Amino acid sequence: MGSVKDLIREGRGGSLYREAEPYSLGLGAWGVSGRFSVGDLKKLIPSQEIAQKGPALAMMAGFYWEQAANDGFQHTYSERKTKCH
Repeated sequence: MGSVKDLIREGRGGSLYREAEPYSLGLGAWGVSGRFSVGDLKKLIPSQEIAQKGPALAMMAGFYWEQAANDGFQHTYSERKTKCH
């Protein structure tokens, strides 16, 4: 679901949706609306930089990782061993 498209689950012929599984693709159909998206309005938005955006994002990420460490998370990598074919 988004600003200009909606997922259609059922049609006249039955189901138009099937969830993806680890070794098979899913199925989906989109209905496109007449609503505006941010991309449609991009040229109308004034060009402006967000002051201190990089440092703010770094501080937010640092806070997240500190909280995760406080909750016992050592890292976010899976320790499960998988064999590549």
